Amino acid sequence: MEKNSLPYSIEGHSGTVTSVAVTPDGKYIVSGSEDTTIRIWELETGKEISTLEGHTERVNSVLISPNGKFVLSGSSDNTIKVWELETGKEIRTIEGHAEGVTSLAITPDGKYILSGSIDNTMKVWELATGIDSRTLTGHSSAVNSIAISPDGKYVISGPDDGAMKVWKMATGWEIETLKGHDSAVTSVAISCDGKYAVSGSYDSSIRTWGLLTGRTRALEGHTNRVKSVAVCPDCKYIVSGSEDTTIKIWELETGKELRTLEGHSGAVNSVTISTDGEHIVSGSDDNTIRIWAMEEA
Repeated sequence: MEKNSLPYSIEGHSGTVTSVAVTPDGKYIVSGSEDTTIRIWELETGKEISTLEGHTERVNSVLISPNGKFVLSGSSDNTIKVWELETGKEIRTIEGHAEGVTSLAITPDGKYILSGSIDNTMKVWELATGIDSRTLTGHSSAVNSIAISPDGKYVISGPDDGAMKVWKMATGWEIETLKGHDSAVTSVAISCDGKYAVSGSYDSSIRTWGLLTGRTRALEGHTNRVKSVAVCPDCKYIVSGSEDTTIKIWELETGKELRTLEGHSGAVNSVTISTDGEHIVSGSDDNTIRIWAMEEA
């Protein structure tokens, strides 16, 4: 298959695309779906490389280890699976949550996985062994999204009740509660310099949080629930996906809306940005993945 001109759409999943990730080298996209599968695609061509099967319910979250060797997936079947990216082989299944796994994050050194669940908890696991090393409790509702700071020291979580929390990774101690959203927080991200947290919510807004200043700002423009947020590697821009079927790009520092990307026919559930900052990848209720050129977006 020849290189595609951007933007372009990838089809192959038979259900909603719930989560997308891009490998550190920018060559591959990994997608998770309601159809219970994980698929690996070439980013430049859209060619499907492999399908990973093993989960028995929808896949809610996928991510790739910092070294690019492993794919991690969290599912409504209450499990986390670790896969070898190159071969598609399942390495292990991690069990411990009492309800579905909604979100995953991994420490910058690649040693620990953090998972969020409908059971109101987060758990820390050793990637190499799958051993549960710590449980973080404090939320009174489902944990929908988690992010780890670039230095690996802090965790931010977004729950159903809208009250985000900041935790110390090493101890699991709760440090602070961030209040501002009026509804469930669906997605959280932290900027590459560790200065800002970004959150998306069912209240249709995005918020930026100054982790050093404590200031928060609401970014409004979406007309329906915000399902996903991501921060560009250069820390300049926020990308958001919404149930209004659009993707928006915002200036992180000012909160200014820069442009809107249209093309999906269903809710945009997941957005991510390649490590080089050149591509935006999105997954949608329309069962497709779309790839956009950042500079043309």
